[in-house]
Formats: sequence, C-alpha cells, structure tokens
Amino acid sequence: MSARVSKAVQTLIQNTSPGHAFKLAVAEYAVKCLTSYELIHLEVVDRSNREVLEGHYFRLNILQGISIIGLADWDKLRPIIVLTNRYMDTKKKKTRKITDLLQNSQSVTS
Repeated sequence: MSARVSKAVQTLIQNTSPGHAFKLAVAEYAVKCLTSYELIHLEVVDRSNREVLEGHYFRLNILQGISIIGLADWDKLRPIIVLTNRYMDTKKKKTRKITDLLQNSQSVTS
C-alpha cells in the first residue's frame, strides 16, 4: 500500500477488509506503473540499438513544469497544452526525423 497510509491504517484495512485492501493495492500498483516510466524507458533505450528498432527510438518527454500537475489535476488542461507546445517547439528536428521515418515505413508496408 501507499507510503502515505500509515502502517497502522494498512494493518487495520488488511485485517478488517482484505478485499478492499487488495483492490487498493492493485489500484496503487496500476498508478505506479502508469507514472513510473523511467525503468521502461531505460530498457527500451538499451534494446533499441540492438534489436528491431535499429536505433529508432524517440522519447518525447516534457521535463520541466509538468511535474507540478498531478493525476487529479484534470482542470489544468490549459497549462498542459502550453507546456506541451513549448516543448514541441524545441524538438522540431526530432519530430521531423520521426515524421520521415513514419512516412517511409508506411510506403514500405503498403
């Protein structure tokens, strides 16, 4: 369970409602998987140079500003759009390469 929930509360939930404790643990695990992408990124980087991707792995990741917006901040769409547009403006060369690769792969597979 979450580090935010005290050990006593965790024990109480597990002892009084194991079904709910399990559901809570699964939900927390799902959130962790969805928000902890760094390990997956490192694994893909390691494999991209030697396997199917042939070095064509790109990560578009807004590093600054977005971390202050949480999963529950659905009402902060405007700042997300601004940060995304600002980030993409700095990645024009990378997005051009991605576009070229996608267009070439479509002509090969058609």
